[in-house]
Amino acid sequence: MLFENFENIVSLLCTIVGLLYCVFKYVESNKRGYRFIIAFFLAYFLSEYYWTMYELITNSYPDVSEFVAYLGWNIAFFCLLVADTYGAMTSKRSYRDVLSREKVIEEIKNGSGSQFDPKFAEIMLKLIEDDTEYLMRENREN
Repeated sequence: MLFENFENIVSLLCTIVGLLYCVFKYVESNKRGYRFIIAFFLAYFLSEYYWTMYELITNSYPDVSEFVAYLGWNIAFFCLLVADTYGAMTSKRSYRDVLSREKVIEEIKNGSGSQFDPKFAEIMLKLIEDDTEYLMRENREN
């Protein structure tokens, strides 16, 4: 087994451990922050799994440009950026109260294309639209 294959497998296992840890902590404490971290680890896991399986099966790297490879490796970070921003806007801060649903939608639309990847902003806006009761926001009772 090549060192690169070993490194990819270890990275994949570490990602699985991180994902499972966050799932168990979420089940135990039901904190909203763990949901975002779970989404991050899951996206990273899928990217890592694809890359590792491709290398193990074909014994070569995928024939993609460096830019596409970079996006594949960092897709989880793009997802986490929008989710983290949503979490910050929908939680009570010492200097401001929770932002309204309409204000959050406006801020994400304004940041689409500059602060956020447009596709991930669109996905987050769809999730917010589906959340008609504004349940994704922080709930201090949990």
